[in-house]
Amino acid sequence: MISPRRRSIWAKRRKSIRTIPLSSSNLGVAYQNLGEMDKARAAYEQAVKTGQGVRPTRVTDPRYSGRTVAELARDDLASLPPPLMGAATAPAATPSGRRSS
Repeated sequence: MISPRRRSIWAKRRKSIRTIPLSSSNLGVAYQNLGEMDKARAAYEQAVKTGQGVRPTRVTDPRYSGRTVAELARDDLASLPPPLMGAATAPAATPSGRRSS
């Protein structure tokens, strides 16, 4: 579980990292793991917008090598449950283990 302090740090930095595709993707992963699907969806969508042509230098799973941040974020978006109108979303499976640096 992520501590409230770390969650607060991510929230404060969120606005400043919106233009960094990999940060947006990683933020989506963090929100997804916290069960905050609406925030995860918004972060992944931002990564799709800004991650065209941006390729991570390393990935943990070779199957994802050479893919753009936008492509990886689209996969993560697809792993989220559909948004529920007027109700909290249920946690989905955690995103793939292909985190990059």
